[in-house]
Amino acid sequence: MLALVAGCAGAPPPVVTPAHEAWARQQWSDHSPGELAAGRDRFQVQCARCHRPPAPSLLSAEEWPAEVAEMGVLGEIAAQELRVIERYLVAVTSAAPTP
Repeated sequence: MLALVAGCAGAPPPVVTPAHEAWARQQWSDHSPGELAAGRDRFQVQCARCHRPPAPSLLSAEEWPAEVAEMGVLGEIAAQELRVIERYLVAVTSAAPTP
């Protein structure tokens, strides 16, 4: 966790692209349009309560779920918010964005 907080960046997190949306639709049968954009928004808001949001590239798609769960406990974040934050982070670190 210390490395994550130390790696917090001031740049805004990546914007959701059609490639991210397409990847998410393939991964999660219950994926809804706008869910990743909502996750990006919640990611910025919730993380900023305690520190700058880290760059999504700081961790891999495989590492983000555990980190989100840990931060969710520390920040007392609702399960639904954690879900959209996690999906956003997993999608942007898994799917290659279109140029």
